[in-house]
Formats: sequence, C-alpha cells, structure tokens
Amino acid sequence: MLVLARKTDQAILLGDGIRIVVLGVSGDRVRIGIEAPREVPILRQELRDAVEESNLDASDSGSAAERWQAFQAAVGQGKGAPSGDSTRAA
Repeated sequence: MLVLARKTDQAILLGDGIRIVVLGVSGDRVRIGIEAPREVPILRQELRDAVEESNLDASDSGSAAERWQAFQAAVGQGKGAPSGDSTRAA
C-alpha cells in the first residue's frame, strides 16, 4: 500500500483521468473529492461489502425461482413464476 500525506486542497492523481483532492480535515474525519470519468465506478468499501454479503446470503437461500415459490406459498397465491407487471393495461 502506498501511503501519502496531503494537506487540504492538495491532490493525488491516479492515471490520466482520476484526481483525488483533500477538501478538509476535521478531527478524525477527512473530506475528499474525486474527479473521475463517469464510467469509473466509485463505491465506499462498506457498501460494496454489504452488497457482496447480501448476494452470498441470497445464493445460500436457494434459487430465485424457489424463493418466489416460497413467497407465493406464504401469501397463499400458489405456485408459478411471475408473469410480468400486473398493473400494465392489456
């Protein structure tokens, strides 16, 4: 891991298209700004970790079709796959 010290308004450049700027420091919190092309995904790690955990939990609980059937059975609608948007006009 590369560790750099920066002051407020100083930046770090990643490649040709990403710029990270220290906007401010207050106590143990740092505000940063990120300038990057729109096609570059920027996620907080804890958000990505939560999504990965949720995906693992979902895959452990059976297939989507099995979960749909269990849901329908629980609400008394019988078996079968969803047939589309029931609010759409015919």
